[in-house]
Amino acid sequence: MFFSLNTKVIKCVVCKQTISGEYTIDSWGNTAHKSHNSRPTEFCNSCYRVIEESPIFKSKALLDGRKLCFQCSLTKVESLAIAQKSFKEIKEIYSKFKLLNIPDGVKLQLVSLPEMKGVAKTTSNSIRGLTTTQYTVLMNQRKYAYSIYVLNSLPKLEFEAVLAHEMLHVFLIQNSITLPHHKMEGFCNLGSYLIYARDKSKHGQVMLAHMEKNPDHAYGVTFREMKSILLKFGWRELIQKIK
Repeated sequence: MFFSLNTKVIKCVVCKQTISGEYTIDSWGNTAHKSHNSRPTEFCNSCYRVIEESPIFKSKALLDGRKLCFQCSLTKVESLAIAQKSFKEIKEIYSKFKLLNIPDGVKLQLVSLPEMKGVAKTTSNSIRGLTTTQYTVLMNQRKYAYSIYVLNSLPKLEFEAVLAHEMLHVFLIQNSITLPHHKMEGFCNLGSYLIYARDKSKHGQVMLAHMEKNPDHAYGVTFREMKSILLKFGWRELIQKIK
């Protein structure tokens, strides 16, 4: 989102009134006053859209403080059955690349933001997913047990992008590929990239644009370096290069 000075007649999507002076534009091209009744204009915590309130378009306020726009609230994932179906579909997508083997038996959990922060031992409100691993040793061989935690109530597209990211963490551990943090997260973000790129919707385009602009060293810069190698050489060569 960014702020601009008004030079033509523009309507606010929130109050439907004409905007004069500064206004905000979201990632979807919607324009709005910077504030209403002294309260800053709100944006969806998932898709970055200006939250538009009306009898038809009602946003969803979650107990952990997040707020979803009407469109994202329509597909929010709160059922483990739906989550497991998405896991199966992503696993099938990865299997088409042959090298990206994801083991069976991964435990999938939908958790609230406080629960996620507790498991991750972090104070960050931006965390969306986490993978934990336990293993037992039998006849000098490790047997892994994986748990993937994903924030509940994410819209389905973002949920699947987060899940695809976490599943690549499982892939790295399963294949004994140890990487520095920035390379590990950059590689795993290719999973999110695949989901958004396959979607072809405006939502997918918006999320891809944010990934391309992300200044973070791991999730942004290194991800884009990994993506460049992937698009040029494919998964086999990429995996060989990062080992």
